[in-house]
Amino acid sequence: MFMGHCNSEKGGKHGPRFILRVLGGITLAIGFALVFGIFVQMLWNWLMPPLFKLGTITYAEAFGLMILARLVFGGCGHHRGGQHGPGWGHRGFPRLGWHGCDKTDAANGDIKDWQHYDAWWQEQGRDAFKKYSDSQGQFSKPELKS
Repeated sequence: MFMGHCNSEKGGKHGPRFILRVLGGITLAIGFALVFGIFVQMLWNWLMPPLFKLGTITYAEAFGLMILARLVFGGCGHHRGGQHGPGWGHRGFPRLGWHGCDKTDAANGDIKDWQHYDAWWQEQGRDAFKKYSDSQGQFSKPELKS
């Protein structure tokens, strides 16, 4: 019979190695946050007073500013992909600008074959577009007034 690494003989579902890893991860995250608070304080005190005539801040204010920025811009947790719908990024922000192509696109239909577009344009596209624009008349060269 197959016995996985989570059997009851080794300390239940989660053994001591798991608990040490969790505690180590929490300690690392707290240490990173504390060091990042110092970085925010130094950066603020270096840039903001000369640029915007703002006062310097203490470490506690920098740490609070970092938490405030996380709440305002980063949310309070990890957002799973697709939680907000197709127009949202992985951190809960709306996607802005180019965000890549899926296999289908509502405006363009199935676009998985777009890898062949450049070859098509070289072979047929320019001539087909010129023929189309000539038939429409609206894409003709503008006349220059003297």
